Amino acid sequence: FPSHDMDYSTGTGGTTNKTLVSSLTAGLATNNDVRYIGCVVSNSTAQVINGNAIAILNFNSETIDTDSFHNNTTNNSRITIPTGLGGMYLIIGTATTSTTTAYNKNSILIFRNGVAAVRNDTSIGGNGVDVGMNISYLTALQAGDYIELAAFCQSFWSQNQVIGQTLSLTRIAP
Repeated sequence: FPSHDMDYSTGTGGTTNKTLVSSLTAGLATNNDVRYIGCVVSNSTAQVINGNAIAILNFNSETIDTDSFHNNTTNNSRITIPTGLGGMYLIIGTATTSTTTAYNKNSILIFRNGVAAVRNDTSIGGNGVDVGMNISYLTALQAGDYIELAAFCQSFWSQNQVIGQTLSLTRIAP
C-alpha cells in the first residue's frame, strides 16, 4: 500500500501509487456491494442557546448525503433513515460553544425520535473560552427513525452561542 507521505492529488512518489489509489477509488464507486451510506451535515451560522435550556441544533449544509437523509429546508435539524436503509449506524456529533460568562457547563446530546438517547458532559468553560464537544453513538435504526444533535449550557447568565456544529451518520451494517 502507498506510504503515508504520498501526495495522492499529484501522484508525487510514483505513478504506481497514484494508479493504485485511482483504481481503489474507482472500484469503490462502481461496486454496489461496497459503498458509503450516510450523510455529514454542518451549520455555517451561529445559533443561540438560552441558559439552562436544551436547544436542538440546525444544519444548513450537506458535505455528503448519499440517500436523502437530510433536508436543508424542512426539519433541517434531523437526519432521517430512508425506506429500505435500516441497520446499524455510527453517529458522531461535534459542537463548539462560545461563552461570555465566567461559569458554564456545556453538554451535547444525541436525540433519537425526539427523545434524548445519549449525553456527553464536558468541562466547565469560562469567560471568552470556546468549548469543543464530541459525542458518538452506535445504534440500530429503522426507516423513519430520526437523529438530532442538541446543546445544553448550564449558565448563571442568559445565553451562549454554538459557533460550529457537525453531525454525521454512517451505516456500518444492514
